[in-house]
Amino acid sequence: MTAGIPGTGLGGLFYFLLIVLMPFREFVLTLRRRSSLARWGRVGSHLLILVAMLSILWGEAWLLDRVLAVFRGDDSQHPVREMFLKTGQVAAITSVVVLTTLLVGVAVLRFTPLARAPRRTDPIS
Repeated sequence: MTAGIPGTGLGGLFYFLLIVLMPFREFVLTLRRRSSLARWGRVGSHLLILVAMLSILWGEAWLLDRVLAVFRGDDSQHPVREMFLKTGQVAAITSVVVLTTLLVGVAVLRFTPLARAPRRTDPIS
């Protein structure tokens, strides 16, 4: 089992997607007069959490680049730096593909009639 940076996995990507879509959904609810100031406050607090997560991830990437700059000197094509860049790209692409597959799979299962257990109409004795 490996540990990664919090917020960079599938859960973080799903959270990012949900938080980005929250204001649009809340806007539609506002137009239907089903929203409130408290709900908008919750949307705002989640957006602030997302901004904090992205800021921390950016800070970690910047700090890692600075640390690697010390070891690589003036050579910007250092193999370790290239390895980190490639690994990050592969991880991001993999996360997006897995999330897309999960979302499409859930949507297909939602609209596909599955064999369901028959409902009991007689009272349980």
